[in-house]
Amino acid sequence: MQKQDILNRSKFVGDLIEIVETISARDGARMFAIDGEWGSGKSYVLEMFEEKIASLQSEEEAGDKYFLFHYNCWEYDYYEEPIIAIVAAMLDTVNEKENLFSGKVESFIEGAMKTAGEAVKEIAGEVIKNKIGFDVVGTLEKIKEKGEGIAEENKKFDNLSTFKETLKTVREQLKKIAEYKPIIWVVDELDRCLPDYAIKVLERLHHLLKGIPNITVIIAIDQKQLENSVKQIFGEKTEASQYLKKFIDFTLKLDKGKMTKGFYEKYSSYFELFREFPDGEGEFQNMFYVLFDGYDIRRQEKIMENVELIHRIVCETDEKRDASLMWLEVLWFGLRLRTGSSDFSWILQLNITGNELGMLGLKLGNFMKKMITRIEGRNTTFLNARRRTVLLHENVEDRMFWLWDKVLKENIFVWDEECDLRTEEECAVRFVKLAEVLLS
Repeated sequence: MQKQDILNRSKFVGDLIEIVETISARDGARMFAIDGEWGSGKSYVLEMFEEKIASLQSEEEAGDKYFLFHYNCWEYDYYEEPIIAIVAAMLDTVNEKENLFSGKVESFIEGAMKTAGEAVKEIAGEVIKNKIGFDVVGTLEKIKEKGEGIAEENKKFDNLSTFKETLKTVREQLKKIAEYKPIIWVVDELDRCLPDYAIKVLERLHHLLKGIPNITVIIAIDQKQLENSVKQIFGEKTEASQYLKKFIDFTLKLDKGKMTKGFYEKYSSYFELFREFPDGEGEFQNMFYVLFDGYDIRRQEKIMENVELIHRIVCETDEKRDASLMWLEVLWFGLRLRTGSSDFSWILQLNITGNELGMLGLKLGNFMKKMITRIEGRNTTFLNARRRTVLLHENVEDRMFWLWDKVLKENIFVWDEECDLRTEEECAVRFVKLAEVLLS
């Protein structure tokens, strides 16, 4: 699935860069948070930020303007002591981005294993030694990932004096790096860690990085979840928000975002399975917006993955289908999730009551009312003692209603001219059956 800015995060990222640039211009030392619910797209925002900030060049000298380090807390949580994880993340960043320090990175994974206590005492080194005249990465050798010896290495920090000495050494080395070039630390996935580990990470970051000039730390958090973690550890009466202010200077709130038409590109692997539909593209975009309104990006992605998977299973080939089938699949799946019901006979009756509005919510309810009004306005309705028959013209919305009619076997809609949707009809019936199994 392609990465597209479908929630219009560019403005937020631009503001984030401006904040970091302002802090850096004043040689500031700040540790701040981006607060968003799980699935709101914090990781995507940080990725976009890192990509843009890494492209900035220093005006004083050749090369990048910042030293940029990325620390995925959850990815490194097999290290019981977060300082080990932080140092390992630094080294991995250097190894992954050979041009980070405008020089070729040496190999650090050869030779005998070093204990964590020895390793972190020299966190930087040969990468920029010749450039700034001191050892920055030192003798740190890659700690064996998830292998034997990790428990023993963690035990080295049980000794308080060893821990304090390590902390002091790391801070001194970081100060020297920051004197040469500003450092940005990006800390992600804290909300995926266990509560006690998440709090320990915050404490270590505070002791290790806070207050060092020219170091900015950005931490992605779920504020409510983090406050619950604080209370779980220290007791329900703990003033969790006040406790977190020890570590976080200020917080930027990340909302769920507003959908843009970039969703066509993001979910192109699905949309490319259908023929073009210029007669209804704008209305489909509106439908997509209201169906997904309020859903975080991860849930949106999961929904579209399921829709595409079911479509591929029931249609069996990648032959392009009529766009009316796409309308039905997305709308049916979305309505099924919103209402928790599979009784959509009210749609075919071209009638939406207060009950349906209550289930759908204001935005989606109004959209459905307008769609029904458009159907009625374009077509001719005949009433008799048994049922209402609607003669449809050939529009993508009309064709979608015709498919819906075939799925529910109501036989309300008929064409006033020939239209061959037999293949789409078979796919629609099978799609609804399989989707119902998945959602039940």
